[in-house]
Amino acid sequence: MYSEFARELLCEAYEKNLMYPHSTFLHPAWWVGEWWKGGENLACSDEERERVVENSIAVLLYEYIEDDSAVAETGTNGTTFGENFNEYFEGNEAVLGNETNDFGQNCYDGMWILALALNKTMNDLNDPEFNANASAEASINRTFGLEDITYESEVVLK
Repeated sequence: MYSEFARELLCEAYEKNLMYPHSTFLHPAWWVGEWWKGGENLACSDEERERVVENSIAVLLYEYIEDDSAVAETGTNGTTFGENFNEYFEGNEAVLGNETNDFGQNCYDGMWILALALNKTMNDLNDPEFNANASAEASINRTFGLEDITYESEVVLK
C-alpha cells in the first residue's frame, strides 16, 4: 500500500469513525514526515486524516527468525510460523491481494508484543504493593489503572 492510497483509506476511516481509541492505524515505518498530508480529490482534510493517524503504529519490515531453536509463546519457531502463515493465506487472494507479504508476520509479532506487555502491566496493577506505589506516584486517591499510565509514569517503566 502506498501513501497515496493510504490517504484515501484514512478518509474512509475518518468517515466511519475508525480511529483512536477504538482503532489504531498500522503503516510502514519508512513513510516519513507528514505523509498523510496533501493529495488531490480526497474526501477529507489533512486535519481529519491526522486524527486517524494519531497514535498509529509504524511497522518495520524484517525477515522472520530462521533460528529454529528460538520458540515463541505460541510454541512455533521462525520456520514453522512462516510456513503456517503462508499456508493460511494461500488461495485467499481476497484477503491479501495476489501475494502474502512479511508485513502480516510483523503485525502478528507486534500484536503479541502488545498483548504480552498489557498482560504484564495488568498483573503488576493487580499487585497491591505495586498499585499503592503507582497511585502515590500519580497523586491519585484510588486504584491506579491502565488509563492512568502516561509516558511519564516512572513506576510503570521500572
